Amino acid sequence: LVAAARAGVAVRVIILSVASSSRNLDEATRSRLAARRVAAAQAAAELCGWSLALHDYPDNAFDTVRFLDIVKIVEREVSAFAPTVVLTHFPGDLSHDHQITASAAATATRPTGAAWPPALAFFETRSSTEWAVTSDCGAFRPSVWIPLDAESWLAKSRALALYADELRACPHPRSLYGVEALARYRGSEIGVEMAEAFLLARGVARMPGCVPCSH
Repeated sequence: LVAAARAGVAVRVIILSVASSSRNLDEATRSRLAARRVAAAQAAAELCGWSLALHDYPDNAFDTVRFLDIVKIVEREVSAFAPTVVLTHFPGDLSHDHQITASAAATATRPTGAAWPPALAFFETRSSTEWAVTSDCGAFRPSVWIPLDAESWLAKSRALALYADELRACPHPRSLYGVEALARYRGSEIGVEMAEAFLLARGVARMPGCVPCSH
């Protein structure tokens, strides 16, 4: 996303939950944490050049909300922004909220024939994607890689640093070290220093010509 925004691509980030309701904290502390999450998201969006939509569904409790309500939020955003690509969580993540978010994005972008559907791809989330133990989706096996140059990585690391409440100490996978280690690993898969990887779930291509490759 950082590289895309730098290249002049319009990027909109939708955050469905800024709450801290799953934590065993008093209401005043939860409110302060939520306010810090909002501030971090806004600062990261400003730093990276994204537009931002914030919602307040209950943290770690998306299954207590009507699924249709979440779908409608995503549908409204997709209709208003008209993206060519939608990126969302991998549906096999450990987090149940991530699973529901992925399903809502897939539902909201389904190809109905009324309009050209955006491509749908899944990203990996440290301490959630790799910690899943069983999934009907199988393991996260990327099919698309986007190289990260030094400037893009610097912007990404600065944006991550804004989320001090969410980061953990090294060697936790959700530390700056852990995120960089994954970027370097994904880069090594395609012969560059750093990269981000995605799993393409659905892509409908306009192809004026095609070159088949066969045995």
